[in-house]
Amino acid sequence: MRPALVVCVSIVALSVFLACGSTSGTSCTAKDNGDGTKTISCPDGTSVTVRDGQNGATGPAGGAGPQGPQGDAGFPGPAWIVRLDAEPAGANCAGGGTKILSGPDANGNGALDVPAEVQTTSYVCSGETTAPCTTLHGSLTIRNSLDWASLVRAGCTTITGELVIAAPGLSELSPPATALVAVGSLLVSENSLTSLSFPSLRTVTGQLFVSDNRALTSVNLPVLQTTGNTIIQNNEALVTLSLPALQTVDELLVSFNAALTTLSLPALQTNGCAEIQSNDALTTLSLPSLQTGCLAISSNPALTAVSVPALSTNTGLTVSGNAALTSLSLPAATSAVIMSIHQNAALTTMSFPLLTSLGIGGLHVHDNPALTALSLPGVATSQHLYVYRDAALATVSLPVLTTLGGDMMVQECPALVSLSLPALTTVSGNMTVNNNAALRQCLVDALRAQLTTPPAHYYTGGNDGTPNTCP
Repeated sequence: MRPALVVCVSIVALSVFLACGSTSGTSCTAKDNGDGTKTISCPDGTSVTVRDGQNGATGPAGGAGPQGPQGDAGFPGPAWIVRLDAEPAGANCAGGGTKILSGPDANGNGALDVPAEVQTTSYVCSGETTAPCTTLHGSLTIRNSLDWASLVRAGCTTITGELVIAAPGLSELSPPATALVAVGSLLVSENSLTSLSFPSLRTVTGQLFVSDNRALTSVNLPVLQTTGNTIIQNNEALVTLSLPALQTVDELLVSFNAALTTLSLPALQTNGCAEIQSNDALTTLSLPSLQTGCLAISSNPALTAVSVPALSTNTGLTVSGNAALTSLSLPAATSAVIMSIHQNAALTTMSFPLLTSLGIGGLHVHDNPALTALSLPGVATSQHLYVYRDAALATVSLPVLTTLGGDMMVQECPALVSLSLPALTTVSGNMTVNNNAALRQCLVDALRAQLTTPPAHYYTGGNDGTPNTCP
């Protein structure tokens, strides 16, 4: 008999051998040896012992798949709070100093609970060469003169979170925090302070908020250059607001400061939107360097003139409810998304000599009873033109206006005698010219006739100027 062979074959190979190992047409037999092998014997005397093969080695890992979508944002963690305490002379500071405690406001009460919430403790020691306080990581609330004295004594230059001054019994911040140059936000509200001064503060990355300080007469931030949202409001005794170095602000609101007479921002170049509103004594507004942004100037009853000489790109202009305002000038403005000038009882003069286009909001001039002329010599396109209830308005002139993407409405201007739009060819929305008692109807009909693209609807009537004949 031929010697038996022990080999490792796969199950597939085994099945092939069983089927094809014999040439006599009879089947081979398989015997289980009980040790994980089987012996296959065939009638021709051949045999083979086989064992199932082992798994091969694991191949190398494939490349990383694409990153999955970002999961939902988690809940915000507790605010990080800083507390400054006077440190007596002793083991931590031989000559005394300031102890700086910080940790999460786990219970949300706005204060650092000692010792439960304290996670870090450090010291700034008087008269020693220990590292100075450079950055406080977290938010700090000043509730009394001792808190303020601790901040000044520590000499910190930066506070990453909020500096909150909420000390109703504190009338002054003395001595000043001369080392502080940057804060996350500065919030000063409902205090008895008469003055607010940070002589070295250059940057407020978040919000500058000064509100409801009834005794506050002056705010002096002489080197502040950049802020986020800036709100100065409801400080009824505020007379002086000094921000001479401020260049950039996200949003600016100066409102309801009843005693404020002058607002001068000589270095301001860029703002998201500045709103000057309801400052009863304000007579002077000076923005000589402002180049971009939107302006809303409303309900300042003593303001007599507005001129913004460098503003070229105006995302929006609203001038309304300024009872004493006589003149409005934007000599460098070339474009605006919207201009709305209304309810200024004394306004007689408007000047926009370089303005060429008005965007989706268009032009709105209404309820200015002293305005006698509206002239926009360079405006070629506007979305809308709305002129109404201007009692003394005699002339409207837009000599190069070709296209109104939306509506045109000129109505209830009883003194209007001239409506000059010689280049106008398109009014895509409605065209309404009515109830202008001194305007000749034939001039209105001629204007309608010159359009090459007719309006969606045309409404006219009550234009009773005489004689109703046109060249």
